[in-house]
Amino acid sequence: MEQDIYKEPYYPVEVISLDENLLTPDYFDLCFDNSNSTTLGISALYGKKSELSHLAIATDSLVLLIRLVTNRSLTHKRHERRVLEDKVLCNPDFEKLAFDAERLATALFLDCGYCINNLVDIQSLLPMKPNRGSTAALQVSLGGQHRLNMKGVMCAFRQSHKEESLRNRALVLRAWSSYSRCHSSSNGRRVTCGTYH
Repeated sequence: MEQDIYKEPYYPVEVISLDENLLTPDYFDLCFDNSNSTTLGISALYGKKSELSHLAIATDSLVLLIRLVTNRSLTHKRHERRVLEDKVLCNPDFEKLAFDAERLATALFLDCGYCINNLVDIQSLLPMKPNRGSTAALQVSLGGQHRLNMKGVMCAFRQSHKEESLRNRALVLRAWSSYSRCHSSSNGRRVTCGTYH
């Protein structure tokens, strides 16, 4: 997939889509072992009732797009669901970067029963503190207006899409841009959930 967030060119991003219950440890290893970074970009998609429905996990060249099984529709055994938590969400080897990290961490626990650690809230990395939900804050977080294609930014971060393909594209781009702009950052507020049973 070609990105349209930044004016400068980037290599196309490979997108792999699958259901959560198809995830295996070997599958995660195959996806992420070739990455040279210990950082991942994460973004979430919320449904009509603000329930977490999809999660995108990004490196520089690959985004894994996962359709989640929520607590309300849980049909497979609990131990089978730990793969995502063990391999990514609570894996201490990965630092996770996300916009609106507090909402993401809360939704992961309340909707899916997942914990997450080493999660950095991207808006907290800003040297200045504009309204975190403002377009100005978004521009600074992504590297500055001079580097951005604002039509693509607004489409990915601000617009709601009725078509599933457009919703998924926006989700993928949010996760990828979380990684691509902030993967070298070492500061920021980490939103860590404890262990829940």
